[in-house]
Amino acid sequence: MKAIFLPALMLLSSWATALENSLVMRRPGSQTSGVYAVVSPSTGNVTLYSLEGNLTTRYGSANFLADLQKVESYPALEREGVTYSLLRLSHQLSEPMPDVLINSPAFPDKPTAKEAAAGLKSLRARVIEAENTFWETVKPYDGVVRGAMGNQYLLLCVPGKHALLAYDCQDRDKGPVFVSYRNYGIDLMIPQVLNSVPAPQALMSALPADIKAEQKDAIEKAMKELAEGGGTIALQPSDPWIATGTLDRWVLVDPPNKHICTYEYFGKKWKLTSSRNLDVDHLIPSSFSSAPNEQVQFTEYVKSRAKLLAAAGIVADMAYFKALVDQKQVASAKTSEIQADLVNDDLMLDFVKLRKIYAYRLNGANNGLEFLSMRDYTLDVGLALQDVEFRAAGEAVEAWEGAKKFLTKHLYVSAMRAVIYALRMDPSIYKKIDKDSSTKPLKKLPEWQPALDEAIKKAEEQASQRDERIKAAEEARKAKQPKK
Repeated sequence: MKAIFLPALMLLSSWATALENSLVMRRPGSQTSGVYAVVSPSTGNVTLYSLEGNLTTRYGSANFLADLQKVESYPALEREGVTYSLLRLSHQLSEPMPDVLINSPAFPDKPTAKEAAAGLKSLRARVIEAENTFWETVKPYDGVVRGAMGNQYLLLCVPGKHALLAYDCQDRDKGPVFVSYRNYGIDLMIPQVLNSVPAPQALMSALPADIKAEQKDAIEKAMKELAEGGGTIALQPSDPWIATGTLDRWVLVDPPNKHICTYEYFGKKWKLTSSRNLDVDHLIPSSFSSAPNEQVQFTEYVKSRAKLLAAAGIVADMAYFKALVDQKQVASAKTSEIQADLVNDDLMLDFVKLRKIYAYRLNGANNGLEFLSMRDYTLDVGLALQDVEFRAAGEAVEAWEGAKKFLTKHLYVSAMRAVIYALRMDPSIYKKIDKDSSTKPLKKLPEWQPALDEAIKKAEEQASQRDERIKAAEEARKAKQPKK
């Protein structure tokens, strides 16, 4: 399993930019009229508008940059020579306060035996050092802001400053009223889970023994890297996606830091409801609470398409179809490697590069974040891609039969069009078409030779690609074999 596990871990360590949020946000509710919050990232202006019928009306405004400047710059207290700003401390009615969270069991105050052997301080001490480093200077605003609007409140996130800003939008005439703020950097450093189920231990106990061993190796490797880096903890530059669930419940997904956090606002109290480190969830090899079972799905597919697979000379195993996906996927710099959607309180995340979908419920067990299910959809895509190839081959035969009918009627232009289509669908059919004596009239047309040459080239490419898939599948099979 090592060859599969480690590349996945490498992908996790270099997640790409998350999805951006629209900064024109509509309050949930009526489909025929509504209240909108429009945020200008360049000026910091936040304005409420209503759309009723064909009339757009402007209401009150606020400026999140002005609000942010005060809380991030205003010195609130000093501890051991370190000045704490209002933002670092968070609003006094935040729950739990970052200081309380840091001093909770979530951050042990004594190093483990392995940490001590590696020369590391306790996790709590390293988190405090990381916070001191981050907050020692006021970070410049880089123009990046995220937003999500609930029924009564608007949540803005300024990632570069680890700032969550909450605004009361109930009185449209007053506009957004700044009511709370939170330093969410601590929330991204919770090592496992806070009020979220199932716990990592419960997930990992259900995994095969070899996967557990790989997790152990990965953790030890990470510990070694921490030791070599001086034993400090440093968050990756935060780049979150946020959305609103029901009852002014928010979710924040921060891919670079592998965390999901949920928040709620109760009157004057801003609460971190849950936090979950995605590392363990991403170590699940194929599926969790997902149907159909991968092996059952594969077996049924092979049985129903046995003749087609045999005719194509395909060795039917999972490794082959997964290699097909690797070969066929097209990378796009314009598409985020993470796709997300939140409907009511059900969150679906698609980690495109990993080809895994994860489902979470914001108000799950104990009103916390619940990990519902996971599915590696590589095989799903591979089987679908193979069906595309089968269908293309069938359409090529059909087009060739149509071309022959045109030939019997001496409709050579239409016959040539049908031949070109057949060659595009399945280039390897060129052998059958070229040998058929009925195509003699077509060989006089100017389109014939270029179409044939292109088909020969494409057929050779397809054959080469198939050989590469077979080789990749064989290597994957060998990698799964236990070491002697």
